[in-house]
Amino acid sequence: MKQALDSENWDIIFSDYKMPNFNGLDALYVVKEFGKDIPFIMISGTIGEDIAVEAMKSGAHDYIMKDNLQRLLPAVEREVRESKNRAKQRRLERKERLLLEERLSHFSFLENMDKINLAIQKANNLEQMMSTVLDLVLSIFNCDRAYLLYPCDPKTESWQVPMEKNKPEYPGVFEQGLEIPIDNDVARSFQVLLSHDGPVIFGPGTAHPLPTDVSEQFKLKNYMAIALYPKTGKPWQFGIHQCSEPKIWDDKEKRLFHEIGRRVADGLTSLLLYQEKSKSEAENRAIVNAVPDLLFRIDISGQILDYRIPENIETKFPLKFLPQKKFVELLLENTPNLDKNTIKRTIYKGREALKKAIETNEVVMFEFELLICDQINYFEGRTIKISREEVLIVIRDITNKKHAENIASGK
Repeated sequence: MKQALDSENWDIIFSDYKMPNFNGLDALYVVKEFGKDIPFIMISGTIGEDIAVEAMKSGAHDYIMKDNLQRLLPAVEREVRESKNRAKQRRLERKERLLLEERLSHFSFLENMDKINLAIQKANNLEQMMSTVLDLVLSIFNCDRAYLLYPCDPKTESWQVPMEKNKPEYPGVFEQGLEIPIDNDVARSFQVLLSHDGPVIFGPGTAHPLPTDVSEQFKLKNYMAIALYPKTGKPWQFGIHQCSEPKIWDDKEKRLFHEIGRRVADGLTSLLLYQEKSKSEAENRAIVNAVPDLLFRIDISGQILDYRIPENIETKFPLKFLPQKKFVELLLENTPNLDKNTIKRTIYKGREALKKAIETNEVVMFEFELLICDQINYFEGRTIKISREEVLIVIRDITNKKHAENIASGK
C-alpha cells in the first residue's frame, strides 16, 4: 500500500475493514502518515457502530455497509467534489501566503535600503559612512564580519581593509591594522569578482574555493562578496564573512546585498571625490599662502571679484573697497599726478593683458606705475586665465628692483 501511495496520485480510497494481516484502521493510519488528502471510505459488512465512530474520528470520510451500497455513488461524488474543493482552497491559501511573504520581503528590502541610504546621506566623511553602513550590514545579514577591502585588483602588491565590523570573537584585518601582501589565491578571488556583475559566494559547495591562507588566518567558512566601482580610483571589494558556520544565502538576500553594494559604490564615489577635492583645495591654499604677492580675481569686464593679501606682508597697494571697483578705476584713482600718457599706457597694458590671457591661455606680464604717498611705485602684473570669464592677476611690488636698476644704469 505504501508503495502504491508513493508512486501514484489517487482520487479516492476504498477499504474493507477486515483484511488478512491488516484492517481498515491500519490502512487509514498509513494514508495519514503520507500526509495526502485522499478521500477514504470504509466499506464493511460486519463493522459495528463503535468501529465506525473510531474510523470517522481517525479521519475516514465515510463508512458504508455492504448491505447499503446504494449510498456508495453519492458518497464518492461528494467526497471527490469536497476533495477538489479542499485542494483548491489549499492552492488559494498557498498563493495568498506567498503573496504575503513577497510583500513582507519587499517591505523588509525597502526598510533595509532606507536604513542604508539614510546612513550614507548623513555621513560627513568616508570613515563615518563606511562604519555606519557596515554596522547595519552586520545586523541585517547576521553575519560574523562585514568589510570593505581596497584595492580589488589582482595586480596589486598588497591589500588592506579600510573599514570592517565584526562580532567580538572574530576580529579581522582592520582590527589588526594589517596591510597584507597579495598571494595567488587572493588574486584569483579578485579576478573572479571583477568578472561577475553581481555577488559571488566563495566556499565549499561552490565553484569558487576559499583563499587558503586568508581563510585559515581569519577562520572563514564561506563568504559573499562583490566588486564595487567608484568613479575614482581602483575597484573596491564589499563582503560578508561566515566564521561560526557556513551559510546558504537565498536569492532575496543576494539581491539585497547587491543593491546595498550599489549604494555603497555611489557613496564611495561622492565621498572619495569630495575627499580628493578637499585635498586639492588644501594643497592649492597652501601654495597660494606661500606666494608673497597680491592676488586679484577679475572678470572679463575688469571687475574685481576677490583679492588676497599675503599674511605678514606690508603692501603699499591701495586695497580699500576693492570688490566694488574695476581694476581700471583702481589705477585711475591712484595715478592723479601721473601724466595722461602714462595713465593711458597703463590702462592699455592691463586690458591687453587680460584679453590676451583669455584668448591664448598664456601667462601675460605687464608693468605699471602708481603714485602712492607722493612717490611713484612700480608693480609687475602676471595675468593667468581661470576661465573664459575670469583671470587671476598676481601683483608684485618691483619698486626696489626698479630703483636698483636705475642706480646701476646711472639714472
